Amino acid sequence: MPRNSHRTSILIGGCVSFLMGVGLAPRLSGICVIAAGLMIVAAAIFGPVRTIWMIGLIVCSFVLGDWRGSTYHHQLDRYDAYVGVKQTVSVTALSDAVYDLKKQLTFDAQDVTIGAEHLKGKIAVSGFGENMVFKGDRLFVTGSMRAARGSYKARISFAALQVQYHHDTLIDRWRRQFAAALTSTLPEPLAPFGMGLLIGQRNTLPKETSDTLLWVGLTHIIAVSGYNLTILLQASRRLLNKGSKYQTLLLSLGLIGTFLLFSGNSPSIVRAAIVSSLGLLAWYYGRQFNAVLLILLTAVITSWANPSYVWSDSGWYLSFLAFAGILILAPALKHYLPHRLAGSLIGGMVLESICAELMTLPYLLYVFGQTSVVALVANIAVASFVPLAMLCTMIAGLAGLWLPLWAGYFAWPANMILNYMLDACALLSRVPHVFVENFYISLAGMMLWYATVAVSCVILSKKNAIITDRNQLLT
Repeated sequence: MPRNSHRTSILIGGCVSFLMGVGLAPRLSGICVIAAGLMIVAAAIFGPVRTIWMIGLIVCSFVLGDWRGSTYHHQLDRYDAYVGVKQTVSVTALSDAVYDLKKQLTFDAQDVTIGAEHLKGKIAVSGFGENMVFKGDRLFVTGSMRAARGSYKARISFAALQVQYHHDTLIDRWRRQFAAALTSTLPEPLAPFGMGLLIGQRNTLPKETSDTLLWVGLTHIIAVSGYNLTILLQASRRLLNKGSKYQTLLLSLGLIGTFLLFSGNSPSIVRAAIVSSLGLLAWYYGRQFNAVLLILLTAVITSWANPSYVWSDSGWYLSFLAFAGILILAPALKHYLPHRLAGSLIGGMVLESICAELMTLPYLLYVFGQTSVVALVANIAVASFVPLAMLCTMIAGLAGLWLPLWAGYFAWPANMILNYMLDACALLSRVPHVFVENFYISLAGMMLWYATVAVSCVILSKKNAIITDRNQLLT
């Protein structure tokens, strides 16, 4: 085995071991550490030097993940002491608030402080007392804390809200001005749909539009899952394929920075930014970054920052499954498409959209038990136009911000493509029994699906390598 391949395998093993340590930390912390110690002792007694180093690295990664997960989980347990008690909590808003059906201001919050104690994690807040709450505002929230599921650690409803101070930065003001300019340039529901494509802002999207996207399996295009950023970067690289590496790198890093500014550094966009930045830097310096290692390194970085992603965040898993479809499955299948189709911009985006859908579907069926029977068709007909729609929406918003008198002329491409996407979704949503619910698959079924995909990717990659070597010899 080549040395680089051996090193990559060890790093992949270390990453997987760390993630397993984090995942098992809440339940099997002590037992796992003891088992890891016994593995090291056994390797030292019976194994050769290389095996000892390999097992030692994997075990140390496991113990490190277990320690990080146990420490963080202990901090989250502090919420139990405050559940059911009415109190005043100081929080920082994670998003701009919206009014819910009960006319409460609703938003996500972090940096929770109760008295002198600072708590980790994210909570959901709903209440009255302020006209508006913006992202970054610091507030006093008075109400009873309740337990919550998923990525939320607690929930406070019907609370009394009091803003301590507004977090009004230049970027936040510019983001709100851009949204207002886009709303004045494009009609409903095109403007909120365009903002959803750009930065994943779903809270202003009409319920009818949101339901339509759910029925056709396209919620991910407005969910800040990192999908949009990844697809957009892939498209930019294809467009500048004949240009210099330096220009491509600058454009791609500029797109990443713009996304981070607009989305407010949301966790999913940060994940996509890490994956894309590492891949871009490796490509720029002439290195070949193993896609599996790239995804696992990003998973390790993000789970170190917030171990609860591994325990309860479906969005975290869906992000990396989509990355796997785009970065692993799509390149493996690309060689079996007609050369003209595989090398085209639209063809490549269609293939990546389908592969992302194939990778996320089993997890969605296992966790939520729901899917759309037209999801693949919708991804081909609609999702492949996401990068173009994002570009046109950006132009329309900037025109409304800087050239309001001429904004209508600059907005017509966005108007046309966004109308097409919504009309296509509406047409597909009329298919009988388009949305299947309560159709769960077992854990074994999900794992069998992913095992089959993994084995297929390995076989296809080996065949692709043989074909590539043969073509190089012929040329």
